[in-house]
Amino acid sequence: MLDWSHVRIIAIMNTIAPHRLAPPVAAWLEQMIMAAPKGARLPDAGDLAGLSARVMQDMAGAQAGMAAWRAHAYRHNYGPRRKVWSAGTTRIYDYGGSGVPVLVVPSLINSAEILDLGVGASFMAALRGHGFWPLLLDWQAPGADESRFSTGDYVTKRLLPALSVVRQHSGQNPALVGHCVGGTLAVAAAQLDGNIRALATLGAPWVFPRRDGPVGTLQGADPAGLVAMLRALAAPDNTLPGAFFQTLFALLTRSRTGQRFARFADLPPDSPEATRFVAVQDWLNTGPPVAIGAASQMLVDWHVQNQIVNGGWQVGGTPIDATTLATPTLCICGRFDSVTPLESARPLGQLIPDAQALTPDAGHISMLIGPQATNQTIAPIAKFFLDFA
Repeated sequence: MLDWSHVRIIAIMNTIAPHRLAPPVAAWLEQMIMAAPKGARLPDAGDLAGLSARVMQDMAGAQAGMAAWRAHAYRHNYGPRRKVWSAGTTRIYDYGGSGVPVLVVPSLINSAEILDLGVGASFMAALRGHGFWPLLLDWQAPGADESRFSTGDYVTKRLLPALSVVRQHSGQNPALVGHCVGGTLAVAAAQLDGNIRALATLGAPWVFPRRDGPVGTLQGADPAGLVAMLRALAAPDNTLPGAFFQTLFALLTRSRTGQRFARFADLPPDSPEATRFVAVQDWLNTGPPVAIGAASQMLVDWHVQNQIVNGGWQVGGTPIDATTLATPTLCICGRFDSVTPLESARPLGQLIPDAQALTPDAGHISMLIGPQATNQTIAPIAKFFLDFA
């Protein structure tokens, strides 16, 4: 049974500091509560009073930082690139180079801009700087076709064709990098394709043990009730608003949000660190909608029923089984990753035959763009791929 009082935390936080580029999600969260499965305990007045006090305590000292974030001049711009392919709303962008082509696959949940954030923090530019030919697969928001997609459809109808395009475009067999759910999809693509040069996953979830707190409560909910709730929240175009996933991520890191904004308030506004903070917060809070079928699979089939490791995830009629993967693979799991913790990502490297594993002192985002990302993740990926050049 879901305890919907957890959701009120984020509603209150968003009322205090609505996002500077998008409308607040508090009203949408009210709709989320209304769509709660029958029998779920809804918050009462005592809950709300207590939660308000807790949130205000968490936010103490952070108000100046939130005001500075809302007023900051930064706006994201992608680096030099050109579009070389599209299917539906999905795009491939070529970042140039002449080395081994590397197709980079982002998560389905947040936008691809985290991989080319600029402000001295571009994963794509770093790959090019190491002598590779990086290409970005950008899912973008679902269109009329993608709104009906499952996770498997994203593999068979977008990722596998994209790999064929990269082969034709470059004249070479590509390597593949996947972040978060993009890494999970990349494993399936590597198994089905069979000719990937090498694969690197970063924070790719594979096993879903029960977690503490509100996420654990979600995992203990009735699967049918969860699916019904998700469909009740879906927009007319069969997509789930990005605010839903923003809420889940915020629940994972709520205790640190106030501290981060408080530290940001003390930074010079034009400093690289301050600009990077704003860039990351903008990315976190403007996620695209997700196709309801894919969302239901990720949240219910994977998180609640743990179907991937149990052999229940099929793509194009084929069960996805990491133990059968013959692609040389490097699995990177951030030691401080709160989105895909070690117990969720590490088993993938243990299941894939002869896979190499790396556990940097990094989180889900800092493994891509943190101050140590080049040394901790990008350089090891480059070295691994060069072994198969």
